[in-house]
Amino acid sequence: MNLFFEVFSEMDRLAPGSEASTLNALQSVREILEPMDIFEIGCGSGAQTMVLAKNTRANITALDNHAPYLRILENKALDAGLSERIQTLEGSMFEPSCPLDPYDVIWAEGCLYIMGFEKGLLQLRELLREGGVIAFSEASWLIDSPSSEPLAFWKQAYPGMCGIEENCRKAESLGYKVHDHFVLPSSDWEDEYYAQLKDRIKTMRPRFVRNRKANQLFLSLEAEMKLYQRYGCEYGYVFYILQKV
Repeated sequence: MNLFFEVFSEMDRLAPGSEASTLNALQSVREILEPMDIFEIGCGSGAQTMVLAKNTRANITALDNHAPYLRILENKALDAGLSERIQTLEGSMFEPSCPLDPYDVIWAEGCLYIMGFEKGLLQLRELLREGGVIAFSEASWLIDSPSSEPLAFWKQAYPGMCGIEENCRKAESLGYKVHDHFVLPSSDWEDEYYAQLKDRIKTMRPRFVRNRKANQLFLSLEAEMKLYQRYGCEYGYVFYILQKV
């Protein structure tokens, strides 16, 4: 796990995404309400946190279980003069503490799958006020009959992965109204995420020539990138904007 964190420690994002996609989702949220407080889970080093802070007047509580990521975010907030509106919180997304007053918005980019789609939506619903919004990006199938190779990969990586329509049906059954959803562009994978990941592997590999576990990790990450190059039209990250009803 320490090796995994080192690979991602100097990357802007820990999953596919971009400033443009965060802003696109924020615009959809604003069609429902103007967020005054945001609870972000799995914030990582806070690339999207900073986008939210710079483009709203909301107070943001940013949760992650890896303290070094939170220190990076705190330094970013300090440099940008936003420390008063960004509070970091070290802890598990499986046990987020309920505030005295529920949040307007819950934000989760590329991490809800850790909780499980349905379990996560059900648990986080309790932290939202009536009419509040959850905005999250989720790995999803984009076609009805994916090829065998990506099916096998995602069956192991994320067995609960579903298509967009099924995810929307599940959300509605859990007490949400689907306000919007959109597929993240391929540039969010290739330029914003994988390009930095390739650089990190290239930089780290000479230091770990004789480390079997490290090389296994590097090879698995490279295989994932090659898979997306071949089958990126069959799966992707989808941003979902849901309102509690």
